[in-house]
Amino acid sequence: MDGGPDGGAASCPAGFTGRYLFVNQDVAWRVAELHCKSLDPTPNDSPFVHLAVVSTAAELVHVGQLADPENTWLGYTNTSGSFKWISTESTTYSNWDTGEPGSDGCAYLSTNGFMFASDCATGTHRFVCECDQFPEDPNNF
Repeated sequence: MDGGPDGGAASCPAGFTGRYLFVNQDVAWRVAELHCKSLDPTPNDSPFVHLAVVSTAAELVHVGQLADPENTWLGYTNTSGSFKWISTESTTYSNWDTGEPGSDGCAYLSTNGFMFASDCATGTHRFVCECDQFPEDPNNF
C-alpha cells in the first residue's frame, strides 16, 4: 500500500467496490465501526477506513444502492448533544426523516432513503465501510 492520508495516493483494501464495502451482517453501531477500522491499513493516522460518511444527496443514494434493500449504519453519531460525522471530512449534509433525529445516538440510512437515529448499543443493522482515497475526489464513488 502506497501513501495514505499523509502520504499521497492510496488505494482501498481488497474487497472494496470503489470507495465502499457493504457488510451484510446485522451488528450494533460500535461493532460496525470497529470492523471498518480493522480494515484500515493506516491505523495510526487519520481514519482511512471508517463507516460511510456522506457529503451529498448523490453519495447518500449511492450508499443506499449498495445496501439495498437493507437499513444501513452510517458514520454519524451523537456526541455531546449534536450529531457529527466520524471522519475528518468537512460535511454538514444530512437527510433526516420527519421528526428525526430523536434522542438516540447513531444514524442509519433507511430503505426509504431517509436517515433515522437508533440506539447505538441495542440497534442492529448492516453497514457500509468507506475508504478515503487520496487525493480525495468527492465525485468518485
